Amino acid sequence: MGKRKYECSKEQISKKPKSNLQDCDYEEETVKSRNVSSNAVTEMQNVFDIKHFRKELATKQGQTIALTQFLQVCLNPDSGIDYMLEYLKSGGNSHEILRQIGQENKKNLTLATPAFHLFHLIILKVQSTLPHMIAINEEACRYFLNTFMPTIEIMISENSGPRHRKIVLKLLTSIVTFNPDLGIEVLNQAPLTPKHLQHIVEKINYKEKDNVRVAFVHFITSFLVDGHLPLIKALLEKQGLLQLVIPGLVQDEAEAVLMFLHILKKNVIDNSFLSKSLKLKTFSHQIIHNLFKLYNWKGPSDIKYEIKKEAHSEIMELVSDILLTLFTNHKTGLYFIDSSLGTSDTNKNQNLYKALLTLKRPWENENQCDVILQIVRKCPDLHRAIISIIEQSFEPQHSPIWEKAVSFVLKLLDVLKPEDMLPKLTPLSSTQIANFIRFTTLPVPLIKFLQENVCGKDMTIALYCIKILVKMLSSLKRYIDLLQINNLKYNELRIKLETFVPKHLPGSAPVVSLIQNVLCLIYDEKKKEYLINYFLTMLTLLTQALKECKSDNVIEGIVKNIYLAYAISKDFNQVDQEGKEDFSKLTENSAWHNFCKSTLRDCLKVKTVNDNFVCAPKLLCLMTTLVNFLYQSGHEDISQLFDMVTSHSEFLNVMLSHHSVDIKSRLVELLYVLIRKNSSVMKGQQIPVYLSAYHATRSPCDRMILKILHFYEIQGLAVHEYKPYVWGDSAANHYAVRKNRTTSLWSHPTPNQVLNLFDRSIIQNTIKYFPVTQKLDYDFELLTNIDTTGNGLLLDESIPILFDKMSKDGVFGCRQMRNNMDVVILKSKYDNVLNKMRSTELSLVSHAVEYAQGEEIYDPAFLLPLLSHLLIPGSIVSCFKLFRSGLLCVPVIALSSHCPLMRAAAYHVLHRFYLQLETEMKHKNDKLMLTDFINTLRQSLPSAITTEKTAADTLKEFSNPRVPSVDAMYLAKALSVATAPANPLYKPVNNFLIAKQFVDFTTIPDFLTLFHDSDVESADRRYWILDIIRDGTKTMSDVMVIFKTMCLKMIMDFYSSVMSDKKTKEKILDCLSSLVSIPRAAEILIQGYGFTPWMNSVIRNLKNDVTLIKSVLVVVPKARGSQRSPSHYPARESATPLDATYRNPRERAARPGFWRGQRRRRKKKR
Repeated sequence: MGKRKYECSKEQISKKPKSNLQDCDYEEETVKSRNVSSNAVTEMQNVFDIKHFRKELATKQGQTIALTQFLQVCLNPDSGIDYMLEYLKSGGNSHEILRQIGQENKKNLTLATPAFHLFHLIILKVQSTLPHMIAINEEACRYFLNTFMPTIEIMISENSGPRHRKIVLKLLTSIVTFNPDLGIEVLNQAPLTPKHLQHIVEKINYKEKDNVRVAFVHFITSFLVDGHLPLIKALLEKQGLLQLVIPGLVQDEAEAVLMFLHILKKNVIDNSFLSKSLKLKTFSHQIIHNLFKLYNWKGPSDIKYEIKKEAHSEIMELVSDILLTLFTNHKTGLYFIDSSLGTSDTNKNQNLYKALLTLKRPWENENQCDVILQIVRKCPDLHRAIISIIEQSFEPQHSPIWEKAVSFVLKLLDVLKPEDMLPKLTPLSSTQIANFIRFTTLPVPLIKFLQENVCGKDMTIALYCIKILVKMLSSLKRYIDLLQINNLKYNELRIKLETFVPKHLPGSAPVVSLIQNVLCLIYDEKKKEYLINYFLTMLTLLTQALKECKSDNVIEGIVKNIYLAYAISKDFNQVDQEGKEDFSKLTENSAWHNFCKSTLRDCLKVKTVNDNFVCAPKLLCLMTTLVNFLYQSGHEDISQLFDMVTSHSEFLNVMLSHHSVDIKSRLVELLYVLIRKNSSVMKGQQIPVYLSAYHATRSPCDRMILKILHFYEIQGLAVHEYKPYVWGDSAANHYAVRKNRTTSLWSHPTPNQVLNLFDRSIIQNTIKYFPVTQKLDYDFELLTNIDTTGNGLLLDESIPILFDKMSKDGVFGCRQMRNNMDVVILKSKYDNVLNKMRSTELSLVSHAVEYAQGEEIYDPAFLLPLLSHLLIPGSIVSCFKLFRSGLLCVPVIALSSHCPLMRAAAYHVLHRFYLQLETEMKHKNDKLMLTDFINTLRQSLPSAITTEKTAADTLKEFSNPRVPSVDAMYLAKALSVATAPANPLYKPVNNFLIAKQFVDFTTIPDFLTLFHDSDVESADRRYWILDIIRDGTKTMSDVMVIFKTMCLKMIMDFYSSVMSDKKTKEKILDCLSSLVSIPRAAEILIQGYGFTPWMNSVIRNLKNDVTLIKSVLVVVPKARGSQRSPSHYPARESATPLDATYRNPRERAARPGFWRGQRRRRKKKR
């Protein structure tokens, strides 16, 4: 190829701008393809030898490297020499460049790309600086169009890259602007059809400023910019090109949009030399619809708000001008004058009519709304299209959107003024006049909505409907008056109205009723005003009390009064939208802001030994309640409140504290309400704080934090990036919460590290007190801690505490005094709580509920998904570490859950564990035992409970059997001792699991063997099976398993035998305590098993045994509490028959003596 003559340093090459390197990417490709070393490229010198370059071009075709290097120095902005100008002055021209592409190289894009780019630069340079070369350049352009059309088609195709398309589009743009006649040739020869160009406007990288779409918009604009009529006609006759540009304008830069629209309006829309038929073909209803979309112009994502707002205003103004011309100007627009005003059978403006029908709620944009009204004013025949739009979206409701719709309808009724329309009505027939007036003043689609809601319960909506109806009738009256004054054809209209009005308009009675209701509303407004003033006064008083450090009793009294005012105010909010807005104005008052500041200042702090301020949780609860009540979604004050809370000096201390659980719970509740009201305050860096404050238990605080994390996840924040989750103090250290360390500095914890976070004692409690009634969802709410009854009664009281209070008040002893006023007072006192408790299904009442609400058990809603993630295929988790920690027992006991989703999660975890177990290579004996255990469990599932309905048919497609809790408890505890040879239960449990390939889940497994064992360790085995019954009896379904096993009679008889030691008696009483905690089970025991006389016998023989006395003192109150369950108070006046107590055949079959009674009845029949 000859020696290169370049002189420059490597440093100068390295200083080349990044954009320049991007423009010349193909240089690197060429170098690689020619196997030229990188050193040869970097040896380019500052002075480029033009003569040597031309000599190389003349020597041989296909000089790719020479072309790319010349292009590079031409594009270098740091160069002080205009190399392109020097090249042209030295005799170079376009033909010399294009001749480098021979017939055999037309498909070589590596060569064509720099050649075409240089040709584009030559055209620009000739056009701006060298007019004497225009003629030769025109010849080169024609030569290019006639020769390289196959290459153009390849470079613009879908298979080519964005760089190739940009170069071709820029080259074609320069050719079109060079000579309009060349532009016509481009249209005739280039593959410019929607089929070939559709991919150009799809999948655009808007982050790149000089992208393919920008080049394409400039290309299309080049045909319009000079106003050359033949060229514009040629473009418009090429159907579909504008359809490729206009839809994407909504995302384009403001300057590009304004430039294109200005040129489009000036040289196309306002061009009177273009025929209306050509404009109709060009501006189809789809294109007009896309022009309307520009009212919601978005622009690039990185544009500043102020700049965007200003540009948006300019774009809307220009779009309004364009649309008004198209719709209302019959000379340069698309509108045909319809003298019939739309009353004839033919639609003269079908294109415009269809375009209007595509709109949705145009009244939401003020500029668009004004344009629509102007169109209707000047083109009354298009009125019907607007009514159709309103009909689609006119749904009466409490929202600002509907209020805008009402305002638009009222404006629309005013647009067609009778005085202006009268001259246009004169030439029409009487039928046409009647039809036009009736439809414009009383449109049937709107009247249907009005008639449905004018008599509704919602007064606000009814008032709006009356307002529209009054406007309609007023407009109709003006038309009638003008027709009578001018002696126009009025009779036809009168006849139509006589039949139309009674059929469609509401009668007078509902309207009169509405007026009466309005008077009531006025009275309510006065009450509302009083409540608002009361709120402000009490908030000011509370702030002052906090400032002066008043006693807790004073502060608590003010809090109760504010909470009562809130309860009353809720009724107004349920009536109308205006009521909500009136109360929300409270947040604009300084009293509210002072209250928020004082509450956060005095309440957000960790409790100490000397801290006697007990009202902090109640104040936070009140603040949360009022924030939820007063603020609308998306309110700007929410972000300020959120910042006030999270930037508080004690925020992290409270969130990470173990000693201020009540304050922490209310703080988390407040955070949840704030993020629900305005989700924009949520940030990914907040997630480590929540994980650090979380302890994975079922405490109210932890469940609220889990709810927040779930909300973050469904809102699209990257919560999943923190898997597998660590929590508590470990998370605080891991994520360095107090040090503000970024997440990029920490690595994900390993599964085995996560397993180390679990506390074995809490795992055991989770198995023992597993909440079988909990659902696998995250819809948890903290109950209020503000007692407004004045008697210490809260909605979250447990059943025993509630019944103790009722017993002290004499509720259970006053059934004979039903007319006594004291009974009425007591009933009102407890009604709210009892109504809440009556909604509880007694068959699902569990004795472990109270214990399961605390911090001593893990939350299965968090634990099961976590185990699923740890056991994901390919995980490095150790199955045996998970097994020995006791965690494997949790999904086993979870099979007893009454929630189908919870059981499905448990089955899923066991399945993943089984798959992971197959990959384990160590501990072969344990692996064999666990494999057999899971196979036995799988084969035993047909005997589990499968008859219950799944919640909302969530899993109706799947078999999801439920294992009774007492059986699941046996399997879980058996699993924990199956690999512990030192445990007394090791031998019998393993013998049972080996001998039984199938476990009957309708009875207690291996009860008789373990309870009547004669081995040396028989006592330990008896204790163990009694513990299974005690811990596994949680709901009525478990009671039925116990009854079917017939073990209850054995246990009660064994209590009084000489073989029963003190510990055995204690265990038996614990079992009975679990049974009588379940209301229906207590009835069966008392009425069918002689529980009452048996207890009398036990009590008489207690002597001075303190341990047994304590156990009896637990059983008796529970039995009393079960008999006073909400479903029995106070409706039952007489004794219930015994058979009615057993609600189904299985319960009756479990009753002692049932089968003996059946045999007697059969004998009598014989």
